[in-house]
Amino acid sequence: MLFLQEGFNSQLAKEALNPEIEVAYLDYADTPLMKQDIEFPTPDPIFRIRQEIAAADLIWIFSPVYIHAIPGPVKNLLDSMSRSLDEYDSRSKSILYDKLVRCVL
Repeated sequence: MLFLQEGFNSQLAKEALNPEIEVAYLDYADTPLMKQDIEFPTPDPIFRIRQEIAAADLIWIFSPVYIHAIPGPVKNLLDSMSRSLDEYDSRSKSILYDKLVRCVL
């Protein structure tokens, strides 16, 4: 299971989870702002995050809501991860394809 970040919401979730479940936290502080100009070659932070997502069985996003929306850094991360893995086919699959993703906002 991969959490986006450790914080109050994820602390609450850990208490509710079975202690036998392996939990990892994703550090996405160095994620560059999503823009097509830097998509390829893939920036190192994006490559690292994609590897962590690929290794996870479940992605559980715990995020506060600010002014009826998710925080900008979380939105930026989701935008980056939803992009095609194929530089030459923008309609190809993203790293999130076929991943079980749950959000608690």
